[in-house]
Amino acid sequence: MKDLGVFQNSFLWPEEQKLVAHILSLNELALAWDETEKGRFRNDYFPPVIIPTIEHTPWVHCQPPIPPGIRDEVISLIKSKIASGIYKPSNIVFLHG
Repeated sequence: MKDLGVFQNSFLWPEEQKLVAHILSLNELALAWDETEKGRFRNDYFPPVIIPTIEHTPWVHCQPPIPPGIRDEVISLIKSKIASGIYKPSNIVFLHG
């Protein structure tokens, strides 16, 4: 609760702070606190969304390079997204601009 700042803010009344702390502690295992704890709904509950597209010639627009000052941070973020399953390996060429 300390890291979340539940008891450090003045927005909630003391009884509301206790209620928030109680609800969070009861549901702690149901909440994702970082990318590695995120889950996915099973496909039989919610089928994947298929976005219809039409054949086209993609624009040729390259992303600007990652600034050297944040390069390691960006690489670490991408690796954590891959490890948690948010990003998946692909062979498809995709340029986003």
